[in-house]
Amino acid sequence: MIGMLSVYNALELGSIYGIAAIGVYLTFRIIDFPDLTVNSSFTSGAAVMAVMLSNSCNFYLSIITAGAVGAASGAVTAMLNTMLNIQSLLAGIISMIGLYSINMRIMGKPNVVMSSQEVSHYLYNFTPYIIAFLVCYLLYRFFHIRNRAWYEGFW
Repeated sequence: MIGMLSVYNALELGSIYGIAAIGVYLTFRIIDFPDLTVNSSFTSGAAVMAVMLSNSCNFYLSIITAGAVGAASGAVTAMLNTMLNIQSLLAGIISMIGLYSINMRIMGKPNVVMSSQEVSHYLYNFTPYIIAFLVCYLLYRFFHIRNRAWYEGFW
């Protein structure tokens, strides 16, 4: 049982960090926009999801809301860069610092403790991890196609 739990935790962390690595790769290499917002937008999403799950909200609704909060933090960085003409790296740092305070405000305290019953209820729900793996795989395949049309050899 402990071995299966370790495998599950490894898949969980790999899925999460895989999406984060793709986000950093996209901003630094493809878009050429050094953005540090991803450091705090992941934490904002986690804070929103932890608060929603501890208040007995729907699991899938909390995932969608956490993604929307992450997208909103990226949009704030983009607006700082485009509308206020702040350099891209500095706009990301400003957003990262601002999100630290917002994360504390979302949680209301430094740490949200979830009961073991709440954690075990969502522990063996593999659907989000399958979706995360598919997103990572599709983005990997999409960005590693070179010198040919995007539809040739996609699969």
